[in-house]
Amino acid sequence: MQIYRAPVEDMMFQLAAFGYADVAALSRFEAYDLETVRMILDQTGTLATEVFLACNRAGDEEGVKWDPES
Repeated sequence: MQIYRAPVEDMMFQLAAFGYADVAALSRFEAYDLETVRMILDQTGTLATEVFLACNRAGDEEGVKWDPES
């Protein structure tokens, strides 16, 4: 069974370290404070884990085979 957990804490650290609060202070981005961004990242992480991870299970198990003739 594959396991994936989105690195939300790492992404939040990077946003804080690189001054996302300054971006959020702009009128164009005022609706996207750090708490909203955290919720977006949490939900996209859930989507990646519950939907996208299972999409290519056969490909992950079988792997890729290259045939120069094809």
